[in-house]
Amino acid sequence: PNDLQEDNALRKLTEREFICLCYYLTGKTASEIGELLNFAPKTASAHLYNVRAKLGCKNRSELFTKSFELGLIQ
Repeated sequence: PNDLQEDNALRKLTEREFICLCYYLTGKTASEIGELLNFAPKTASAHLYNVRAKLGCKNRSELFTKSFELGLIQ
């Protein structure tokens, strides 16, 4: 049952949100992510905000914890 919930959580993310999350987890800032993906830093920040909301994370720390639980990072 837990695996199904986690799988569904990642499926809520758009492709752009998932890509931003992956870059963020490697230590990139919103500015750097925007530059890499050719959009404004505010757009990258908005995508990261949406990721946190969809995954039920209030802050960066919870986002990293959730990402670990989902197997995105080790």
